[in-house]
Amino acid sequence: MTNEGHNYLTLSTGVVRKDASTTQVRINSVNLDPDDQRQITIQVFDWTTGSPTQIGTDINVTLDPNKSDSSTVALLVTVTDYEIRVKVPNDEDVIVNTFGETALGAMIGANTVLFKDLVKLSLV
Repeated sequence: MTNEGHNYLTLSTGVVRKDASTTQVRINSVNLDPDDQRQITIQVFDWTTGSPTQIGTDINVTLDPNKSDSSTVALLVTVTDYEIRVKVPNDEDVIVNTFGETALGAMIGANTVLFKDLVKLSLV
């Protein structure tokens, strides 16, 4: 996947054990480039059975220069373990953080994975 000459990286939260009060995940992203748009793709997987099942479809986000976006994905009560993957440009202009939230949008600290903690995947 390329955009405007950028190669892409796939970053992962790893498998996260869902807090009992978490009903949704929020993915906040920002493009700090002052001039150019960036594209990212978000995927959320249910790992409850020990194998990944994608929740919903890919979320494609266009980030305008110096703009942020927030995407939310609902988690069924039956989901106990989940993973968030984000395809981002291989540059230093996009930052992504992920959070677990209650139905009212209160952040669950135990389900927070910050950009610096996301792991680069090498999917073949």
